[in-house]
Amino acid sequence: MKPARLTPAARQDRRDEVLYGRAEAGARVAKKLVDNMKKALHALGQQPGMGSPAIGQELDIDGLRAWRLDGFPLLLWYFERADHVLVVRLVDQKVTSAPTAKSGSPGGPWIPDISAPWPRWESRPPAPSASSR
Repeated sequence: MKPARLTPAARQDRRDEVLYGRAEAGARVAKKLVDNMKKALHALGQQPGMGSPAIGQELDIDGLRAWRLDGFPLLLWYFERADHVLVVRLVDQKVTSAPTAKSGSPGGPWIPDISAPWPRWESRPPAPSASSR
C-alpha cells in the first residue's frame, strides 16, 4: 500500500469544502465528507490506478488521474508516484465540466493551475455569450 499525501493546495481545498459543507448543510454532512475522504485516500493507496485518466488526457497532463469522492460532487486529482499517491486538488465536478480547447467548445480552454489555490465553482469565468461567438 502506498500512503496518500496531500499538497498544501489539496489540504486547503479539503478545509474549504468541510467549512462550506458545515455552513450549507451542517456538521453531520461535514463529518461525512471527512470520513468519505479518508476512505477514498485509503482506497487510492491500495489501488492507485483505479482513478480515471480522462482529465489528465483532456488537459494534456501526463499521469493526472481523478477519483470521485463517494456521496459528494467532488473529485480527487492525483498522481501515482513510486512510493506514494500525491493528491494535488479536491475539485468540484461542476468545475471540471468547463469548456476546453480539446472539447471544441467556444471560448477556449479554462485549465486550472493545479499548484494554485482553487476557486469555488461559483467564481468560474462566465461562459461566452451568444453575441460573442
